[in-house]
Amino acid sequence: MPGSVPANLYAGSRSEYLALYVFSMFGTATQVPHEADYGLDLVCTLTEREGQRARPYAYYSVQVKSTSDPWIFDNPSAVEWVLNYPGSLLFCVVDKKTTRFLVYHLGVRFLAAVVQDVPERLALVPGRPDG
Repeated sequence: MPGSVPANLYAGSRSEYLALYVFSMFGTATQVPHEADYGLDLVCTLTEREGQRARPYAYYSVQVKSTSDPWIFDNPSAVEWVLNYPGSLLFCVVDKKTTRFLVYHLGVRFLAAVVQDVPERLALVPGRPDG
């Protein structure tokens, strides 16, 4: 219908804006434009103060979601991508209904990377230590 948009079209974008605000407290945080989004929403740095300047010392990327649904990689190419991603990855859930901001480190992906046969499918489930 002209002049209207789906009611929750921007829910994910709002979550990304909230996450951007939070992660910018620790250093720089830049939102990946939607047209360039290949699976990560934010690229960030941790910074430390040196006088009047902030010097970056660590880099990481963040995937932001509005729900705690698993982050699913459903084909071998996608699994390869997440297992071989060269930087630190964080999985962030911004639950606006419960006002919770949850951050998970995806170090568990390295456990899957050491197996001889790369899985054809991988699901990273928030809050589960076994991934």
